[in-house]
Order: sequence, then structure tokens, then C-alpha cells
Amino acid sequence: MWAESHLREVTSMQQREPTERPPGPRGLPWLGKALSYARDPVAFAGSMINGHKPIGHIRSCGWSFYFLSTPDAVEEGFIGKARKSIKAPFLRGIDEVLGAGLLVAEGDAWRKQRKLVQHAFMPEQVLSWLPVMSRRCDVVLEGWDVTAPIAIDQAMMSLTLDIMSHSILGADLRLAHGSIKDAVDEIAKFFEFVVTPHGFLLRKFPTPARSRFLRSARVLDELIYRLIEASLTAAEPQPSLLTRLAHAWRDADGDFERKLLRDDLLTIFLAGHETTALTLTYALNLLAQHPEIQVRAAAETAGVDVVDYALFSDAAKLPLVRAIIRETLRLYPPAWIFAREITGDDTLLGYSLPKGSVIVTSPWWIHRQQEVFPEPDSFKPDRWSGGLVERLSPGTYLPFGIGPRRCVGQLFAEAELVVALVGLLKRFGFQKTTDALPRLQPAITIRPRHPVLLRVVRNDGLNRI
Repeated sequence: MWAESHLREVTSMQQREPTERPPGPRGLPWLGKALSYARDPVAFAGSMINGHKPIGHIRSCGWSFYFLSTPDAVEEGFIGKARKSIKAPFLRGIDEVLGAGLLVAEGDAWRKQRKLVQHAFMPEQVLSWLPVMSRRCDVVLEGWDVTAPIAIDQAMMSLTLDIMSHSILGADLRLAHGSIKDAVDEIAKFFEFVVTPHGFLLRKFPTPARSRFLRSARVLDELIYRLIEASLTAAEPQPSLLTRLAHAWRDADGDFERKLLRDDLLTIFLAGHETTALTLTYALNLLAQHPEIQVRAAAETAGVDVVDYALFSDAAKLPLVRAIIRETLRLYPPAWIFAREITGDDTLLGYSLPKGSVIVTSPWWIHRQQEVFPEPDSFKPDRWSGGLVERLSPGTYLPFGIGPRRCVGQLFAEAELVVALVGLLKRFGFQKTTDALPRLQPAITIRPRHPVLLRVVRNDGLNRI
């Protein structure tokens, strides 16, 4: 089925004049479909991706958006044109917090930072963090009070914040968790507005939300700079990404700017702790909705030592746990939408792509294409048995992004997800408190709009799940 549709797409592309613009809905003057996007961003992206293949076009707030909906279009746009594109303008608004970090930097500056940060996330480095991850899981989970339902989204934020604090920043920040969480929440709320086309244009207006956003950014700034100074002046600093990056910058330049170190650390810290927490939240909620899968996964974790390095070099180990993570990332990709701005006149699959055009795709909808994933809205971890992940092209499954800007911390995140999920399932069973799926709040990530409450029982026996 996919091969037939691909052939039709190629034939259509060959017959198309390169000056032709892709089809798409008409909107209001200048605003275009901005109001439809603001009302429900995920649904609007779905209407563009499912309704206009391989590419749909819409003008809004002065920009031309090209929604890419097939694997070929996604791969050509985000891999083939990687060197001809930069961050979409409304995503560049996050530089007020992230500065010139990896998520924002472009060109030679980005390539230099990427090389340094990527070295710090090499497999042997990630393996060295496994004992820290496991130890922090033990400390945090032993303190859980399970006498009443738990807001599992908040619990996962606390867990990953603790893991990231020790492994990325080399510090115990438990006493500061409250202020960090409040700051991250305020920044996320502001980003929810800023990443819309109209929000980007209004982001500098002196509103109460902007004031809270700037105060929250200062809280994180002070924290990161304090930890940088402590690490650089300590006789024996704690092993962490902070110390590794500082050494990498010094080896490369003989010196480094504290501001750039701060930008990269804050980018990795914010992106890493929230995205992993969201994946664990959705995984546990899905397992609570599917207790038969949870029983099998808990049995698989019995007797497993997650600090056994072989677990992360042998894909055959913990197959169901890994499949649950992959299926959760398919259904709930934390970064649900990607966008890049084209820097020069070009074409894409035979369509005209003028300079300044913004190409967009959404893993949320790409992962729900029936021809690639039958029963796409169903939670079916067993679909990943038999080597499915190796058979998928880059444009069909992209929870960590695609192309050269793919998530630099993917290996770290995958290891953290395995360690945390094994630790959780060895200790606890998770039971639903409602049949309803969580309502979602899309911004840069896609958060649950309300607390996700689960009943948690100590796992004295699998029959108690």
C-alpha cells in the first residue's frame, strides 16, 4: 500500500511545474488560519498533514507554511535541505531563555557546539552515568507515599529533575525543586503562546505573563551560573556533563565563555528533564490502562540489574520494556512539531519553495499513518517485535527528531527511560483512576493539561497490579 502511494507521489511530482504551490485551505486576510491553530494546534496540524499529501500550504501572519506529510517529503525537507534552512522564526523566540545554545544556534557556531556536546554523550560516557541514574531512582522512589493516588506527571518531573541534577549539573538540588519546577512551568506557559505565529509577533509586549517569564529565566540563570562557578573552583568537582563540557571547551579553545556553557547546559537540562518525564508519565498511564501488558513488563524486570552495561549493548535484553518506550514515543512524541525556515529559493518534490518559507512536520501525526502503523491510535508495544524499528525510514518514526539536528542526548534519554521504567515496575503496580485519556496542552512539548492521577501499589506480587 505504501509503495503504491509512493509511486503515485513520484509520478505526480515529475508532472508538476516547479513554480506550482501546494494545495491548502484559504484563511482570513493576513491572519490566514492563525485562529484555527491557536484554538487547537494539534488538530490543525492534523488537518494539514492528513488532508494534503505530500505537502500542504497555508499563509499566516506574513509567513508561508509548508506542511510535509509523507516520509519522502519529511526526509527531503529536514535532511536534504538541512544546510539550506534555519530555525523557524517563531521558534527563535526561545533564545531569551536558551541564549545561543544548541537548540537555537545555527551555522558554524552550531556545528562547533554540536561536536563538543556530542562527544560528552558518547556511549561510554552514557554508560558511566548508569549507576547515578539507578541510585537516584532508588532514593526518589523509596520516598514515595502511596496511600493516596499520585499525580504521576509531577512525580516523574521530580524524578527526572533529580536524575538530571546529579548527572548533568553534578549537584543535589532537592531543596530547590520547588523553585525550579515553578520557573519551568512559567517558561512553558509563555512558550505555549510564543511558538504560535501571532504570539511570536507579540512576545515583547510588557504583559504580566512576560514579567513572570523573565523572573523565571533569572531564577534558572542564577542557579546554573552558581553551579558553573562551584564546579570550576572545586578541587575535585563531581563528575557531570558540566565538568565534561567545561574541559571540552578548554581543550578546543584554551578558554571558553561561561555564557555559552550556561546556554548549552540549560538547553540540555530543560529539554532533557521535561521530555523524559513526559514519556514516563504517558508510559505509566498507558500501562495502567492495559494491565495485562503491565504484568508482562513487571515480570520481565524481575531480577534485572539495570547497571549491567550489557543491557545497553544488547538490543535483545528487556525487549518488552524497550517496546513500551518506543510505542509511547510513537503515540506521545514529546516534541510534537518541527519547523525550519528555508534560506534561499528552492523546490521540494516539484513544488516551488521560496526563500523565507517555513517547512513543518508533526511526529504526532506522522506516527499515526495507517499504512505504516496499523491501528495507529492503539497502544500495541508488540508491534515493535521482529525488527520493526530497523525497517522504518527516518521520515516515518522521529521521536528524537530527524537529520543533523536530531536530539544530541538521544542515547542518554533512552538509557534514562529504561533505568527509570525498570525501577518503577520492579517496585510498583499502577492502576487507572479514570478511563479518560489526558487532555493535552501543546507548546514546544506536549504536556497533560491536568494532573494524571494513578493509584500506586507496592509490587509485593504481580497479581496486585
